[in-house]
Amino acid sequence: MELTEQEREKIRLEEYYRTEVQKPPKKEKISWAGNPLISVLIGFVLTSIIGGSFGYWLQQRSFINQHKLTLRDTRWTTASKLFESVSTTTDTRIYRERVIIRLMQSIPWDNSAISDAMKEYRIVRSEWNARININYSGIGLYFGKHADSTFSNAINQPFIYSDALIEQLLTDVQKSNITDSATIVNAAKTISAILNPVADSIFALDNVMNDTLSRGTIAVGE
Repeated sequence: MELTEQEREKIRLEEYYRTEVQKPPKKEKISWAGNPLISVLIGFVLTSIIGGSFGYWLQQRSFINQHKLTLRDTRWTTASKLFESVSTTTDTRIYRERVIIRLMQSIPWDNSAISDAMKEYRIVRSEWNARININYSGIGLYFGKHADSTFSNAINQPFIYSDALIEQLLTDVQKSNITDSATIVNAAKTISAILNPVADSIFALDNVMNDTLSRGTIAVGE
């Protein structure tokens, strides 16, 4: 018995619906563009990265600046202590030498007074020699070449020369190599003349070092 057209159409529709039902569901494509949640997420990530990097840079910059300030303060403190040491030892040494010279110009000699003065002077001289290398390097490092040259040529070298003359005169008088009072007095005056410019150089060096510290312009580079 043949199927009517209507029955055939019904069968075709059933087959079509059956086929459609058996097909796997289509996957919807996710569009990233225009998605407000994704935009917020991306913005948050970028902000965190950029903000974190900038914060790290600021922290490092602050650390470096603080380190420079600390280093500058440390150098200033060291230079200040050196200035105090040099100023004290130069003043003490020239004072002790002048005491001896004054006693040597008093005839007849007071041997006991001269002996005591020489003991005090030799203690000062020993302390001076113990610090000479520190003073040389420190003055040149913190206060510059001019200050270093003043200390070396106008202070220390005359001290060495006058020291040798004092010891020689003392030895000559004690051994009676020199007995003439006028010769002794003239020798003492010669030593005194050597020390007079040294006093001016000490004053000039003190001013240079003090001015450098006051202006905060110590010679060491940052």
